Order: sequence, then structure tokens, then C-alpha cells
Amino acid sequence: MSIVVAQVPAVWDVDANLITVQEVLSETRAGDVVVLPEGMLSGYGDDLAPLAAMEPAAVNHAVAQVAQLAKQKQVHIFCGSLLALEGGWCNAGLFFPTNGAYQVYRKINPRTRRRVA
Repeated sequence: MSIVVAQVPAVWDVDANLITVQEVLSETRAGDVVVLPEGMLSGYGDDLAPLAAMEPAAVNHAVAQVAQLAKQKQVHIFCGSLLALEGGWCNAGLFFPTNGAYQVYRKINPRTRRRVA
């Protein structure tokens, strides 16, 4: 088992981010733990304006794809993504174990309680 910390760009393009995840996973072996950046699936940046055009279904599809990739590669994956909530988006941490499932931790900013764009 190895721990793979991938410092790769997370851009405001869900499909491009999925390709990056696949490229990182192509270098892994069964049992590895992969740590990807915050916003890896949705994209992330100081300017949240691109969220206005982001389709929640595209992000949800990316989450499902990464769950399947974790199962196929038999690796554990940690990454971040913005996830749609009723009335906005939240910043979340995701864990994808090797069984094709996933767990979500919706982050709470103590200063603002929850950052919703």
C-alpha cells in the first residue's frame, strides 16, 4: 500500500477534472490511498462565478464515476468537491472506499456557518 498525494489542478470543468482523476489512478495499485485536492470534481477557486453555469447533475455524475473507479482500481480515494444543496452549493470532502460507495462530509466554516454560493 502506498499513499498517493496528487497535487493536480482542479479547474472549472467537471469532465477535465475526471480525466485528471483517471490519469492519477492509472499510476496506482490495488490497496493504495489516493488524496486529491479540494474541489477536484467540481473545480474550485476564489471566484465562484462559474458555479452559476455548473450543472449539479454533472457533479453528481462525477461523484458516481469516481466511486466506480475506486472499486475498479481497488483504491481508497479522498477528494473535495462543491456539491449542490437546495438553494446553493457547499464545499464537501468525499471518501470513496473500494466497495463502490462513498461518504460525504459537508464542511462548515465556523465564521459563516456554511459557505453557500
